Amino acid sequence: MFKNKNRMDNTEYKNLFKNNIVPIKNYYAGIGSRFVAFLIDGVIISFVFGFISFVTGIELNSGLLKVIYNPAGILSFLLAMSYFVYFETTDKQATLGKQAMSLKVVKQKKKKMTMQDAVIRYIGKILSAFILMIGFIMAIIDDQKQSLHDRLATTFVVNV
Repeated sequence: MFKNKNRMDNTEYKNLFKNNIVPIKNYYAGIGSRFVAFLIDGVIISFVFGFISFVTGIELNSGLLKVIYNPAGILSFLLAMSYFVYFETTDKQATLGKQAMSLKVVKQKKKKMTMQDAVIRYIGKILSAFILMIGFIMAIIDDQKQSLHDRLATTFVVNV
């Protein structure tokens, strides 16, 4: 979608991964494409929550206070977490939003995340948001574009 003029062609890039080399910093996904992917994922999750709410009459949400004080909030948290954990541990290693933005989440040396890594990463996103979004802002100044949740799960978001 957004082409980087310094980007190598897809074959060269895939060969880096075949040889278990973590790509150089130009290939780590920037905050802009990650943010757009997150927005796409948010829209998808909102539609799913809306559909479930419409069919069942249960109000689903992901606000923290409602999660604590409302049993349906716990269901919302688990559904949202399941979305990210499932898609980031599949062969594509990316949520639908990341796939749309040609991104994927990897461990060092191309390894896929385990389910445990994905859960840690998701909970890390909550921590990143709690501390005035500083956990997300870290990706702007980090050479490897890692946010707090990436550091906690030792993952990298890369361009595909």
